[in-house]
This record gives sequence, structure tokens and C-alpha cells, in this order.
Amino acid sequence: MNEVNRGAPWLVEFISSKILYIMKNFVSGISFLFFIGFILSCAPSQQKQQTTSEPELEQKYLEQGAQITSIVFQNLSGKLKEALTASGVGGAVEYCNLAASPLVDSLSRAHTVRIKRTSDRLRNPANAPSLQEREIIEHYSNLAGTEILPTPQLVVEDEKIHYYAPIFLLENCLKCHGVRNTDITTVDYEVISRLYPDDRAYDFKVGDLRGIWSLEFEKDK
Repeated sequence: MNEVNRGAPWLVEFISSKILYIMKNFVSGISFLFFIGFILSCAPSQQKQQTTSEPELEQKYLEQGAQITSIVFQNLSGKLKEALTASGVGGAVEYCNLAASPLVDSLSRAHTVRIKRTSDRLRNPANAPSLQEREIIEHYSNLAGTEILPTPQLVVEDEKIHYYAPIFLLENCLKCHGVRNTDITTVDYEVISRLYPDDRAYDFKVGDLRGIWSLEFEKDK
């Protein structure tokens, strides 16, 4: 009996140490699980912040397209006014023939986007529309006479985004694109015919659909 009593404290101490070891490891395990859970709960939030939704992406390119076409229009119209003031309609047409395309190309490089103006009634055959551009022009043309206002359009592809917007004829465009022998003088149209033998970009009225802007962006990854 005395031997058992002498061994009891040793046994109690051994059991107590094991219990403390188990509890210590249990608490560590729980802490580890909480840590893993915290990391995992944060991951989706970070991924969500890095991902742009489709509506946000479309809005971004609609805004960029509007901004770029406005810049190009201001540059082109400013240069044309200078040429018109200096040399009349003939000088403006000569400027378009020689410098308009290089100017647009330089702005394309500056904004990292392909910029094009096209129409179903061309003056410069180099600006002929693609099949998709023809469909957009037809869509806008079909809205003429309706209460629906033509608005910019986006066509989203896997690698590219296409921005389209209508170009309406302004009053100061009539001297080059209006009615022949009325808005366009005979002398001025002789210059146009010489530079553009296959010209069809005439007999427009103010507010008519002259053509479209066509921008092609590389899609953000």
C-alpha cells in the first residue's frame, strides 16, 4: 500500500504533462485553422478588386472612343479651316488628299488605337468599309427619319474591341460635300474630281449621315 502511494505523485505528474501537451497542441491547431481561414477569406476579395466587370469595361472604351474621336475631329477640322482660309476649297481638298491620312495615322500611334473614317459614299477609296463597318453604317442609316438617335456602338471580340460612332454632316462641310453646282462650285468640284476620280461623297445635306468613326482597340488582358 505504501509503495502504491509513493508512486502516485509520479503518475499524476506524468498524466498532467500529457494533458498540457495535448491542450497546447490543440490550441496551436485551432489557431492554425483560424489563420488559414483568414487567408482564404481574404483571397476572393483581392481577386474581385483586380477584375473589371464587362459593363465597366464597355463604359471605359465608350469614353475612350468619344475622347479620341473628339481629339481627331478637332485636329482635322482645325487644319482644314487653316487650309480653307489660306487657299480656299481647292486648298482644303488638296490638304485632305495629302495630309489627312498621315495626321490620323500619327494620332492612331499616339493613342495606341487604329482610327478610321469610312462611309458607303466614299471620296477616298482607301477608306472603304469592312463588312462589319457596312453593317454599322446600314444600322445608322435605317434610323434616319425615326425618333431613335444613333449612338456609339461597341463590338467586343476575344482580342479586340471595336468602337463605332456616326458622323453627321455639318454646315461648314457643304462646300466640299454638299450639292454640286449649288454648295460646291464647278471650279472646286473640278479639283475634287481630279484628285478623286471615283468620288461619291457629294449631294449631302446638313444633318445627313456622312459616315462613321471606326476605332479598333487591343482588348485589355
